[in-house]
Amino acid sequence: MKYLFFGKIYCIKNCFSINVRHIISRIKILYDIKKTVKIIDKIGLHARPVAKIVNEASKYKSSMFLNYNGRKGNLKSILNIISLGVKSNSEVELIFDGDDAELASKQIIETMKNIKLI
Repeated sequence: MKYLFFGKIYCIKNCFSINVRHIISRIKILYDIKKTVKIIDKIGLHARPVAKIVNEASKYKSSMFLNYNGRKGNLKSILNIISLGVKSNSEVELIFDGDDAELASKQIIETMKNIKLI
């Protein structure tokens, strides 16, 4: 990861036509935490387990999203997650970004295991 980071910085110093905002967004992507999990609940993602996940996610400052079938929902919004229509035996990607992303990812996944969602 250091090699990529220093490669971007080197490019900023030596390439005048590069869009700096694009470079910064590419560096930010390197630090996102992404986890893929399989939903094993018979019904899929429904109101009760989603409410528990949202309650846990709301404790953290990080941005958290759930990707399913090319659609993205905010893990801090019950309606966003339920509207994705995640079915049983589906794989979803959890994305965490922020200062406490690592702790948040561990706790959200632990919560999902505790309620037998994954």
